[in-house]
Amino acid sequence: MNNHSFRKFFFVVFVCFITSTLKSQQTLTQINGWNAYVHLPNDYNSTTISYPTIIFFPGIGEVGTNAAAVISNGPGAYIAQGWNGNVFVNSDTTKFIIISIQPIAGYPNEVAINQKIQTIKSLYRVNNNKLYLTGLSHGGWCSTTFVTGDAYGGPYNYASQIAAVVEVEGVVPDDNSPYPNLFDNFALSGGRLLGFEQIYDNRGIPTRVARMNATKANSAIYKQTNFGNGGHCCWNQFYGGQGTQPGIFLLDGVNQNLYQWLARQSLVPSSTNLVPTANAGTDKIITLPTSSTTLDGSGTDPDGTVTSYLWTKIAGPAAGTLNNAASAQTSLSNLVQGIYQYELKVTDNLGAVGKDTVQVTVNAAVALLNVAPTANAGLAQTITLPISSITLNGTASDSDGTIASTLWSKLTGPTSGTITSPSLLSTTVTGLVQGVYTFQLAATDNLGAVTNSVVTTTLNVSATGVCNTNAPVVYTVNPTAPNEIYITNASTRGWKGGDTLNIMAGTYSVIQIDSFGGDPCRDIVIRNVGGQVIVNGPMRFGKDVHFVKIIGNGITGLTYGFKSTSFAFGRVNHFTMDRIEAGPNPNGVGIYGKQDPYVGQPSTQYPNYTSTKITINNCYVHDVAGEGMYIGHTAPDGDPYNSGLIPQRQDSVTISNCIVTNTGWDGIQLSNARNGCLIFGNIVTNFGINDIDGQRAGIISGGNTNSKVYNNTVSNGKGNGIQFFGYGILECYNNTIINVGNTATNVNGEQSIYGSAYLNLVETNPRQAMSIHDNQINYPRPIGAIRFWDSNNNADFANVFNNKFCFTNTAPINWQALNLLLPVGFTNINNTLFCVPAVPIPNTAPTANAGADKIITL
Repeated sequence: MNNHSFRKFFFVVFVCFITSTLKSQQTLTQINGWNAYVHLPNDYNSTTISYPTIIFFPGIGEVGTNAAAVISNGPGAYIAQGWNGNVFVNSDTTKFIIISIQPIAGYPNEVAINQKIQTIKSLYRVNNNKLYLTGLSHGGWCSTTFVTGDAYGGPYNYASQIAAVVEVEGVVPDDNSPYPNLFDNFALSGGRLLGFEQIYDNRGIPTRVARMNATKANSAIYKQTNFGNGGHCCWNQFYGGQGTQPGIFLLDGVNQNLYQWLARQSLVPSSTNLVPTANAGTDKIITLPTSSTTLDGSGTDPDGTVTSYLWTKIAGPAAGTLNNAASAQTSLSNLVQGIYQYELKVTDNLGAVGKDTVQVTVNAAVALLNVAPTANAGLAQTITLPISSITLNGTASDSDGTIASTLWSKLTGPTSGTITSPSLLSTTVTGLVQGVYTFQLAATDNLGAVTNSVVTTTLNVSATGVCNTNAPVVYTVNPTAPNEIYITNASTRGWKGGDTLNIMAGTYSVIQIDSFGGDPCRDIVIRNVGGQVIVNGPMRFGKDVHFVKIIGNGITGLTYGFKSTSFAFGRVNHFTMDRIEAGPNPNGVGIYGKQDPYVGQPSTQYPNYTSTKITINNCYVHDVAGEGMYIGHTAPDGDPYNSGLIPQRQDSVTISNCIVTNTGWDGIQLSNARNGCLIFGNIVTNFGINDIDGQRAGIISGGNTNSKVYNNTVSNGKGNGIQFFGYGILECYNNTIINVGNTATNVNGEQSIYGSAYLNLVETNPRQAMSIHDNQINYPRPIGAIRFWDSNNNADFANVFNNKFCFTNTAPINWQALNLLLPVGFTNINNTLFCVPAVPIPNTAPTANAGADKIITL
């Protein structure tokens, strides 16, 4: 082995050794279904003492099931960096148990958090007087929400368990009411709060610190910081990790990091604490086949409160499942014949324990003649790619009892395909590929008899999702009747990915083509040939259209190759329209793109289909009675006109570089469009002419939508210029908004930018967080150029900065207070005046020219 090879070998061995050492300091486990990384002191297995314990909750971006995310920041990241979990305090070494726990969904309530805490106490030797909670952003909310979860004035079942909380830029914990009054509970139970808040990241921490200190002096500390840009960031500066040591702060007169501060905090136990009383309830007797029962326990404490319950089996057969062991009332299941004994342990707020025992007797079954249940898996179904999911609807019944359970399974077919809810009679199957599938429904009755359905569901998935490898073909789409093209099932035409469909110039009464498409490798392209294609009526691509581009040829002097009264599409995927003109339309919408849900048509309903990758570029919409563009369903939680059915979703929608002018209702409306949507480079003018309340905005990023809206010009409209009602991080920047909000129904007009949180009832969406910056707002109405309303407890604070304003008259001294109507906690930075008073420019209808055609060679 040469020297270079030896050095390389040594380096690899050394890195592997270091990596193994770091991972060994914290172990991945699960606590009541949540991932958790657990660090135990190095002498834990050689002692019997209890240890100070830190429980860490992560930010909203780290919740879920990706276990590695929970230690990407926080104490877990510091441990991964090499920290041994020890700190030096007052000439002594404090060794922590450190548990980084990962909620599977955001914003768990205090009941769920308490269940995990009680399980942690039962698994590890936790010092009950030195139990600490901490977390960043969403994790700070978890920590402070827990200690304010008791009713005001007590008993302090939650607050009294925690010695101290460190919240790092925590979300405002105002879900428990009254806020911030409930922080009195934590102060009075002996807890202390340390709150870190960045200089430009207003999280309302001073409010809760002041409340605690007013209730009990020195029970809380506020520490303002300015790391990075002073915004919502920089977690390693507090906790350490990723090459950074935890910050040193002056806390309680001592320069120390947050771990050293925690080590100094402790609940003071009473020397005269009385032991609580446990009551495990009355003994139980059941007879098989009944194999479950409930245990009704309780606990009382004469001089305090009961803070935890724990059931354990101390005698009996090995079988049997104890559910909800950390609750006073619990259930037993899967019992077999025999005698069981269960012990209930109750712990009070100062750590004293009381115990009681209950006996459960399970007698043998009495022989019965059981009739097996019946099961039916439903009818055969056929779908065509790119539709890749289906709904199975089964039935089951039992003539002499009840159905105890049902279970779907796949008998034959490709390895792909996921049964989302196998234990339900109705379930979806997703991720299907080409092939023939057979599914079976098994039904089990209350006495254990099982019947497998003899009727199976077969899915023939066609191969249209497979890429075409043939040479491209150019087709001419001829009229199906005089002056019309109407093809409801174009899948029979043999068109494949890479092909071009030419529509000859001329005037048509309707063009509609359904059920066709290209493939993931190549689109089908539709072009006009020989001049403009004019449709004096609708141009529609209604359903099952995928990997298709409709591109208007820019013939000399002609910008838009296709011109129709209205353009419509429904159930589509990877669908693009470019250089299309829609209007005038005195009776409806310019571009209409959504799919209503219908009874008996699962593919029109959520979650069976999602229209993905919809792109609308370089289009011209003008002189329409309704919306210029109506994209996506506006009732994502249920269509009131179609039996309340949940409509399908759209995803990744782009609307760019379009001109929309002279619309009776909204200019551009996008709703129920999930992730990564973009609205940019558009010109929207003269909108909301009919002045109908709720139907007069320039650009709407609506309910259940996540989007960025930027580089648009919105002018001369009756209603709000830009509206947001979505979820997650919503960005609105570099837009120019001129003379909007001219409604006659409100003396002060409507806003240039308006935001309101939407509370979704179907998906679990991230909380809304808006970023409104670098917009130019000319001639807003007298009150409320930028306004936010009705957070529904579903919005985090927004950042409003670097926006510029110009008024028709001299701006009043308090112009920001009048024109930036923002809830308490929203960031308002560097919003300024940029011009002298001016008169709004009268509207002139726009002109558009896309330029000459381009030819390139690959």
